Parts: sequence; structure tokens; C-alpha cells
Amino acid sequence: YFIPGLRQSVDDWAPLIRLCEVMDRRKTPDAAFDEQITSILDLEQFLRVLAVRIVTADWDAFGVGNGHNGVLVFDSLDKRWKLLPFDVDNTFSNSAPALFPTADGEIARLMARPWVRRLYFQILEEFINGYWSGTTARPYLNAVQTATGVTTASIVTYLTTTTRHIQNGIKAAQAAVF
Repeated sequence: YFIPGLRQSVDDWAPLIRLCEVMDRRKTPDAAFDEQITSILDLEQFLRVLAVRIVTADWDAFGVGNGHNGVLVFDSLDKRWKLLPFDVDNTFSNSAPALFPTADGEIARLMARPWVRRLYFQILEEFINGYWSGTTARPYLNAVQTATGVTTASIVTYLTTTTRHIQNGIKAAQAAVF
């Protein structure tokens, strides 16, 4: 929580204030936003975390639905913000989730930037060609099912269905002019 009166002699709120100002479209026009955002937000890390929350249909996630269950943490080494998820329990309810959620206007603005969209689609493509693939996950899930008796077929079905949904989103974006 942002409590500016807490430990004022130790805490430096300038990075948080800068993040808020850059994310605020009223203060930072798109051209300036594009120039500044990667110097204050670890964009690839942010998109990787957000992508998992999106494709698992985690409607209770920061930037996806209710706008919580995630924490922005300032990395004092590289001076950029990182997204850390928590409470990932409202998931797998929709195998065709909105790939670009609009619940948070500033996150929607970020993801609407053409160069950010390209990076996001590259991340999604990496997911579906890797661990998000039902083919890749099936041997592990079969071993889990054998060891525990828990049926994993619905997980493979979810992975396969969301993969098709993501592939369709990528194909549609490739047809669009950026």
C-alpha cells in the first residue's frame, strides 16, 4: 500500500510517482510514453506474468479483471517495476479469454501500443509452442494422473482450446497493419 507518511526519512516515493505519471495518459502523451515506459517498467517480465493471468482466464488478477491479486515491486538494482502475481485461484473459467483485457484503462493503453502488442504476441506464441502446448504438457500430466489418480484430461483440453484461441488472435493481428 502507498502510505506516503510511513518512514519518510527512508522511503523514496519518486519511482512510484514517476510510474503513475508515465502511465497516466493525461500527463504522458503516447510518443513520450513509448520512450519512457521500458525505463521504468520491466515490460517483458510484466507481459509474461500478465499473459499467464490472461490465458488462464484469471478474472481476479491485476490488469485483467478486478485489478488486484498482483503487486508491483520496484527493483532497486535495475530501477524498474516488476509484476508479482499472487492468489491465482479464479482461473480456467473461460477457454477463449479476451487477449487484451480492458478492465484497467492504463494497462489497456499499454497493451494497445503497436510495439507492445508485437512483443505480447511473441510471448504468447512462445507459450503455445512450449509449455502451454497440450502435446508438451501431456506426458507430465499423464504422469501426474498415474501417480495421483487425479484426472488431467480437462487440463489438456483447456490448453488445446486456448491454444487455438491464441493462434486465431495472432493470425488476426498478422493481418492488421501496425
